[in-house]
This record gives sequence, structure tokens and C-alpha cells, in this order.
Amino acid sequence: MTTQSQRATIGSRAWTKVLAAALILGSAGVVAATVVNRKDAVDVTIPAGTAIVGALDRTLSTEDTEVGDRVSIRTTEPLQVDQWTLPAGIVLRGEVTESREAGRVRTRAKLAIRFDELELDGREYTVSSQPFVVRGRSEGKSSLKKVGIGAVAGAVVGAVAGGGSGAAKGAAAGAVIGTGVAVATDGKDLVLPSGQRLSVRLNQPVTVRYYWPE
Repeated sequence: MTTQSQRATIGSRAWTKVLAAALILGSAGVVAATVVNRKDAVDVTIPAGTAIVGALDRTLSTEDTEVGDRVSIRTTEPLQVDQWTLPAGIVLRGEVTESREAGRVRTRAKLAIRFDELELDGREYTVSSQPFVVRGRSEGKSSLKKVGIGAVAGAVVGAVAGGGSGAAKGAAAGAVIGTGVAVATDGKDLVLPSGQRLSVRLNQPVTVRYYWPE
């Protein structure tokens, strides 16, 4: 005859087997889901000449930025590449190659960055890009190189040449700065505030892998 204690033991063992089976099935489901997600991966080649626009992760100033400092920007809008649309959040990382305050003898402040790494969906890729170079105010309007994207030529360069107070301490709010632009300075220092959008152009194509969400 089976005692109450024996029945309790048998019941406990049965529940243990049921729970173990559930865990196994659950794990299998997770693996299956992972496989389903990963089968949607696609390789996308971002061509040479593509301009990637991203927001600075921190303020840069020639007062305290040094050669070798790492810098990153993050895209805030999707990037269209042929028929593919890569999501916002692509990160470009680079290194400061020159940081110079303005001098007394017609020497403008200068900040140069070389971006060499791209991150998408947690994966990192080496990239080759055009040097990103901006300079501070100059002595005359004619020496300003009006190169940029969108409103930057009129808003930033115009404020520098005309002495506008709105851009006296940095780049124009909301403008996208491309390489070669003259930016208003704060005294001797050139300042790019956190969140300032920069345009970086690739020298060579880079192929990235992206897993499309379900």
C-alpha cells in the first residue's frame, strides 16, 4: 500500500519532470526564434561619397580638445542606401588630428577630425573618410570658404563675417556643418557644441550587415 508520504514524493517527482520538460521546450523556442530573426540579415554596401550626418556626443573646443582625443557622432535620421533604409543610430567614431587656438598674426582656430570607425547594430567596421576640418573666424569676408550643407553657409559663415551675436560662441543651431566651413569662435577658441550635426563623407565603400527586426 502506498503511504501518503510516498504519494507526495511521487507527485513531487512528476512535477519536477513536467517543469524540466517545459524548460527544455522553452529553450528550444528561444533558439528557434533566434534562428528566425537571424535569417533576415542583409549585407548593405554604403558607397564611397556617401555623406553621413550625425550629432556630436559632446562639446568640442580648441581650448581643451587635444590631438588623439576620440570623438563620435550618432545619426538621428535613417540612412537611405539604394533600396535599403538603415535606421537612425549609426555611430561614427574618429580621432582629433589637429586642435589649434587662434593666434595674434592672422592665424585662425582650427579643428580637424579623422573618422575611421562605423558601428551599426552592435557591429563595428573600419571606414575611410574625408578629413573633417573647420576653422574659426578670419580677418576678412573674402577669405571665408563657404562650404557646407543646408543653412550652414548663410547662418554660420554670414554671422562670422558680419559679427552676428547669434553665432558668436559656436556653430549655428540646427545647421549641418561640412568640412571646410568657417565657424564663429568664442574668443580664440573654436567651439562645436554637443548635439551639433556634422556631415562626414566616406572615401571608400563599406559593407555592413543589418538584421531586420520582425
